[in-house]
Amino acid sequence: MSWEVLTMRSVTSFFNPALARSDLRRHWPILFLYTAIWMVALPVQLYLRHIAEGASYGTRTVSEVCQGTYSMGVIMAFVFGGVLAMALYSYLMNGRSVGLIHSLPLKRQTLFFTQLLTGFAMLTAGNLLVVLVSLLVCGEPGPLLVWLAVVTLAEIFFLALGTLCAMLTGWLLAVPVLYVGINFLVMAVMQLIHWLAELFIFGYQGDGFGSFTLWCTPVVQLVRRLTDPQGVVAEYVGYPVVSADVNPLENGGWQALGIYAAVAVAILALACMLCIRRRSELSGDVAAFPWMRPVLRYGVGCMGGLALGMILYSVTFGLARTNDIRAYLPGMLLCVVLMTLVCSFGMSMLLGKSLKIFRRTWKGTVLLAALLAAVCVCVRMDVAGVERRVPKADEIESVTAQCRNIQPFTATSGDTETIEAIRAIHRAILEQAEDGDVDLDGTPLIEDGQYIWIRLKYTLTDGSTLERGYNVPVRRASALYTVINRMMSTPLARQELVISGTADADSAPLGGSIYSADTGDVRNLTAVEAQMLYQAAQQDVAQGRVISDILSDTGYSPLQVDITGNDWDCVLNLDNFTDDAHTLELVNRFLSGGDGEANKPLDRERTPAGSGRGAFFGATLKHLMLLIRKLHFTYCVLGV
Repeated sequence: MSWEVLTMRSVTSFFNPALARSDLRRHWPILFLYTAIWMVALPVQLYLRHIAEGASYGTRTVSEVCQGTYSMGVIMAFVFGGVLAMALYSYLMNGRSVGLIHSLPLKRQTLFFTQLLTGFAMLTAGNLLVVLVSLLVCGEPGPLLVWLAVVTLAEIFFLALGTLCAMLTGWLLAVPVLYVGINFLVMAVMQLIHWLAELFIFGYQGDGFGSFTLWCTPVVQLVRRLTDPQGVVAEYVGYPVVSADVNPLENGGWQALGIYAAVAVAILALACMLCIRRRSELSGDVAAFPWMRPVLRYGVGCMGGLALGMILYSVTFGLARTNDIRAYLPGMLLCVVLMTLVCSFGMSMLLGKSLKIFRRTWKGTVLLAALLAAVCVCVRMDVAGVERRVPKADEIESVTAQCRNIQPFTATSGDTETIEAIRAIHRAILEQAEDGDVDLDGTPLIEDGQYIWIRLKYTLTDGSTLERGYNVPVRRASALYTVINRMMSTPLARQELVISGTADADSAPLGGSIYSADTGDVRNLTAVEAQMLYQAAQQDVAQGRVISDILSDTGYSPLQVDITGNDWDCVLNLDNFTDDAHTLELVNRFLSGGDGEANKPLDRERTPAGSGRGAFFGATLKHLMLLIRKLHFTYCVLGV
């Protein structure tokens, strides 16, 4: 008699179909909303462009529409990756649910990967449906497949990051807070450092975020890499135009997507390990692991103490001391320490689910407050020498300067005269600050001078930047006045004073116009006249017939002279020419004859600022147009 018992071989599976079907039944509204948004954003837009363009509709149009949705794809992946992670792993946030699920004969790995693959399948199914509908509209599979790859890679990363956040906490409301916090943590820390430095360091200007900060902020970096064509200019029609043929994916987009996809694999491995070791009884707690408690307590205390402390200072001591060039140190210490105590003790109460936490946490909280106070003191004392730093000439690749009526101009390393003049201004400002001659008294006018805003931005040979901005009193008898005028007398500064915009020395002017703000008349210039005016302006710059006194009142000219070339456009600022300038003589000649128009010649003494019919509105219009040109050029060429 055989007592042999038939047994079934145990097979470990990483996916449970029954659990996946249950997730689909409960979370299908997320998929519906996701797909509906993309249907409007892609197939509908392709159809509207097809109607508008008609026969010219083709692959180029489809590529443009798809590229235009890349940034939206990153935002959608960020939002729905976090939402799906919250929904799929919500059972971990409730004691009864997690007890029921973990009592099933399923391994933790099976639960983890079933939820993960279900979420990824939901997003991918929505993307495939959008691609199929779009293919019926346009019939161009190439750009649509590229779009599918872009949004899929982005969704892999953000779904993995959302999954990790769900593993770290047992409280559902803490998942989105952790998710957003991890995405923007490094950028927030750097911004707090910039704000603290701007409060305590005279002249400090935050110069944006470095490469490391951007890579640690996935949303910003992906949007930047998938939408920025890296400043490739294809043509110039008065302003730079970026070619639509330049694909941002080929200029760093694929690289960024590949790096974040690889990071997503590591994040999923870490999240799976945490899921296996997670204690079921901690569901409902803010921290799902004991080591998370001090991280959250001191992290929230540090970030909240600095951020809320600076805000509290701004609305209390800051409003009462608006004329100080540096923050009031005792007031800042009081605000930072107070907010650190509030944030740290508040987080401790949330973690411990009790108000009786003072005895257990007061030592660490007081130590954290003392450390933040010490940081404020070190920044105020400029221990690192940030305020006193003036880059050496051999460290400078280029420097951009802006001073009162001079539009921003850039001197490269080859222009040693201008660079040395700018460095002399920087040193003179710091020396004047050491003498105490920088305090603001609330009025822009001072005896024998005035307050002037000076902005300097160095680009160093190592690729870093250093930016400073000063609002300092400039008096005629001061050393600062002398070095500023010396800088304004350099050829580059003189040209920037009288010629705004861009010009090509190898391309002759093709025309232009003279506009009178007083009368509203326009005198068109022929190519010969425009070339004569441009050459006269260049000659006046070379021979020094430009007002180079920073405290000189140049008055206001009611005339605006525009000169255009084949691929450039510039404006002559008549305010800054001296009375014997050839440019003014030519403008008078063109206005007084030649085409029979009875236009009033330009007064050599210039109309004083604020007088004459329409002077105020004319000046406002002129400076507004110049500002728009500068901002547009900066955005298109520099990519800011």
